[in-house]
Amino acid sequence: MDIGRALDIPLRRGMERIQARQYIDVYERDEKRCDELLELAKLDYNRVQWLLQKELKDLSVWWKDLGLIKKLSFARDRLVECYFWSLGPCHEPHQSRSRRVFTKVIVLFSLMDDIYDVHGTLEELIPFNNVIQRRDMEGMKQIPEYMQVFIHALEGTYKEIEEELLVEGNSYRMGYLKEVVKRLSGAYLQEATWGFQKYVPSFKEHLKVSLQTCGYPSLHCVSLVGAVAEDNVTKDAFDWVISVPRITLSSATVCRLLDDIHDLNQDKEEREMISTVECYMSERGISVEAALSEFRKMINNAWKNINEELLNASTFPVAAVLGPAHRLACMMQVIYNNYDSYNHPAGEMKDKIAMLVVDPVPI
Repeated sequence: MDIGRALDIPLRRGMERIQARQYIDVYERDEKRCDELLELAKLDYNRVQWLLQKELKDLSVWWKDLGLIKKLSFARDRLVECYFWSLGPCHEPHQSRSRRVFTKVIVLFSLMDDIYDVHGTLEELIPFNNVIQRRDMEGMKQIPEYMQVFIHALEGTYKEIEEELLVEGNSYRMGYLKEVVKRLSGAYLQEATWGFQKYVPSFKEHLKVSLQTCGYPSLHCVSLVGAVAEDNVTKDAFDWVISVPRITLSSATVCRLLDDIHDLNQDKEEREMISTVECYMSERGISVEAALSEFRKMINNAWKNINEELLNASTFPVAAVLGPAHRLACMMQVIYNNYDSYNHPAGEMKDKIAMLVVDPVPI
């Protein structure tokens, strides 16, 4: 079983909290174990789990009070799954605020994705994007009520986060957060426009946009917004991350290609864009098997780039600034390893969430 897990997801590509929990079981079977160390590991795991339970409870209250799912009934209700995602880039116990900020933002990204990809018409999406780009409340009159509801929730979340950052003089981070939301919205609109117009871009053209719409360039920045003083995340670090450096782009590549591999056989909406896999197949005239083989090579090369960036880092703290990009890529391996468990969470996703947040380690 232990060997199988290592072959399925190598340690370097796995989720640290899950690996820690699994190793407790491995260590407990070791006849040479130190019982005091084992007990300490179990107590620490359960202590952190209690913290995670409290965070998720507070976020669930926030989400319920926001009431977006009732008003946007077409959208995915994925708060718990989004919180699970936050446990990758923001896994340390002291990163509680980072997890809260990350979860609030990524669950709004998920809703925005559904507005662009599932429900909105092009005539609605263009002014919707304009409101997000300009934060022009007058423009709200040009969009339907369900979009207004989303904008009010987005603005309210901005205000919540900013009030907390203002106390410690870090409100400048909000500029970066709002910028990545604008970038993501613009990329979503580009994909939606292609879909409505039945336009088939080249692989390179598609990838330029879809590396943005996978969300990872934005989420790398988001993972730093709630950082506390001990993380030593500076304004220079935000400037670097928002430039989409090599490690961020490589993490996004893992995300986009894994996502599209698993979405390949899914039924598509009539207007939905073809995936990067389909663009690649069409452009090169190759089979699905050949395309998937090439994509797996691209994913492995992206992992090599991530490892090189971590080994050669010198300007910014690895754990706090570069680490989230690496751990975001790890989350894709965990969530999309065998299938898309974000959109189909009843199996593997449910078990992993239970392991981390629900079920304590027996003492």
